Amino acid sequence: MAIALPELADPTLALPIDFEAYVEQRERQQQRHLVEGIPDYSFSLDRRLRARLTAIAPIRWATRALVHHLEPIYQHLYTMQGVAVGPNQYPEIHALGEKCAERLGIGVPRIFVVFSPEPNAMTLASDDTRPSILLTTGLVRALSEAELLAVIGHECGHIHNLHGAFHALAELVSNPLARALLSALTAAGVAAGLLRLVTGLLQTSMVLFLARWSRCAEVTCDRAGAICANDARMMMSALARIQTGGEESLRGIDLDTYVRQVSVVKKTPVRLLELGDTHPLAHKRVEAVRLFSESDVYRSWCASDAPATRLISEVDADCEALIRVWDTHSAAERKSENNG
Repeated sequence: MAIALPELADPTLALPIDFEAYVEQRERQQQRHLVEGIPDYSFSLDRRLRARLTAIAPIRWATRALVHHLEPIYQHLYTMQGVAVGPNQYPEIHALGEKCAERLGIGVPRIFVVFSPEPNAMTLASDDTRPSILLTTGLVRALSEAELLAVIGHECGHIHNLHGAFHALAELVSNPLARALLSALTAAGVAAGLLRLVTGLLQTSMVLFLARWSRCAEVTCDRAGAICANDARMMMSALARIQTGGEESLRGIDLDTYVRQVSVVKKTPVRLLELGDTHPLAHKRVEAVRLFSESDVYRSWCASDAPATRLISEVDADCEALIRVWDTHSAAERKSENNG
């Protein structure tokens, strides 16, 4: 006598196999976080200053020409001097890069690890090539996996926000890692003419303007790092840890106390030393991330159960005041700039 066996449901039948529907769903998810084609977490002053930079045609042309020329050469240097991250080399870092790319809806960037005891990272990208992220061994050693995810997310934020050539120029003139690589190129006479052209265009006032924009771009990308880590505290702790070189004995840094340090110099001339820096003081960056974590935009990305306490416009206003080094604008000028 035959025994009737119960029919078992095939679990594979429940799997979605409609690729077009998947793509459409992904596009809807990404569009939800775009405002006029710009990521909704983008810092307001970053957007306004970048628009002004882009409007200066000679700077825009020379910068893009320089980065377009240097980017493929840098790729060769990275390949010679570092380790290309992939499924078979540093697969755990490769997975972090993939996670950030998927989170922000960008292509997976190339990631290289180079030897340097200094905890450092940089991104180089032009408008028409695949971006590259460079991480030092000092950075990888200094951070936990969650903190490293936040830093890679920060670098992916430059890609997501199309900071491109202007960010690359800021890196070339300020980042010690980029300057070391550039020195190797210029010593061999590579791109020396283009570099002299850009240097000539960047007079003192232009250098300060570029530095100001770059500081604002860093605020935007710290937000991207917080989003990719799905935890603003990881971005905050990574920033503080980088400042201490990742020393194990200094792991117990108190972020609230650390942020309060900067209030000591707010009213002194010493604060003006920041004018030429392309990155805000780490204390300011930590506080800016904390402010962002209170916003409706952060909560919409991170699906937190806690209700958003503030609108992103309110947070942006506080962040603009926070990172301001020297208030050279009148109230009327600031109102005009905000409405521009």
